[in-house]
Amino acid sequence: REAMQEKSTREVKAAQEEAKAMLEKSARDMKGAQEERTSLQEGFEKEKRATQEKFEKDATAVQGGVKAMQRQSAREMKGLHEQMQGLRDGLQQEREDMRETSARDMKGAQEGFEKEVEAVQEGGKAMLEKSARDMKGLHAGFEKERVAAAEKL
Repeated sequence: REAMQEKSTREVKAAQEEAKAMLEKSARDMKGAQEERTSLQEGFEKEKRATQEKFEKDATAVQGGVKAMQRQSAREMKGLHEQMQGLRDGLQQEREDMRETSARDMKGAQEGFEKEVEAVQEGGKAMLEKSARDMKGLHAGFEKERVAAAEKL
């Protein structure tokens, strides 16, 4: 009976030791998993910050490009305006000169001038359309970058 009791006591102690070892291993595993999670979270935060900084830098560059295009467009429009004013002044002078010439000569000069004005207007219109397309393309590119950056986050 004593031998059975000793055997039972040894088995209980062995089971307790085994349970203690399993608890210690489980605690180590949980600690390792927590450290890995913390490391992954830090990596994610670092990548998120880098992506945000790149997005902000790209957005600033695109805005600078748009402003430069707007300034260029304004200069071109000013040039067109000055050219149109010059043509108007020229037309006024031609009108005064034409009063002194025959009706046939006056009609020919008027038609030539109108064609010239029309050509300048067409050129201005084409420049405006090109500028609008360029700005639309820049905006689309910026939007793609913004969407891509947002998807990364």
